[in-house]
Amino acid sequence: MSERQSKLKRKNENTQTDVVKKKKKSKAEIITNMIICVAVIAVLGLGGWAIATKPQDNNTPAQDVTDGMTSSTPTIEQYAQSMGMTGEKFIKEYGLDEFESITPDTDLEFATEYMSLKNYAKLVNSDVETIKAEMGIDENVKEETAMGEIFYELQQKAEAQQNQDDENAEKAEENTAE
Repeated sequence: MSERQSKLKRKNENTQTDVVKKKKKSKAEIITNMIICVAVIAVLGLGGWAIATKPQDNNTPAQDVTDGMTSSTPTIEQYAQSMGMTGEKFIKEYGLDEFESITPDTDLEFATEYMSLKNYAKLVNSDVETIKAEMGIDENVKEETAMGEIFYELQQKAEAQQNQDDENAEKAEENTAE
């Protein structure tokens, strides 16, 4: 082996041993790494806590701390109390007293289907014309029409529109296939 080759061999050996040797970390580097680890653990812990405290889909709604109503649909009584009135007064004020099945324990969402358009508008602090415009309700619908009928008609219109859109998409695919 030539002198040059042996120098290169020694140089390569020295380089390889340098790679194997580890540098000792200073106290400042160790402390910095510890702070970073604690910060990461804190962020992960807070994220886990935030996820764990959200209501899960396990049929147990979380309590809303502000007014005692649950995150699911409140009853008439709960909603009325949040407005500062009794369930019975709410039932009379919104025209629900003519229905025997509506009591203060009835879900508000269910009860709105029995409300007239006029009372529903009052419930959501709006007027009939605004509600008609926002929901796409026909102008000929009267104020006394029950919201359940209106919801049903809107659902029928939406389904008919979806069916029409599906048919149009099928026709377009057939045309492009040809």
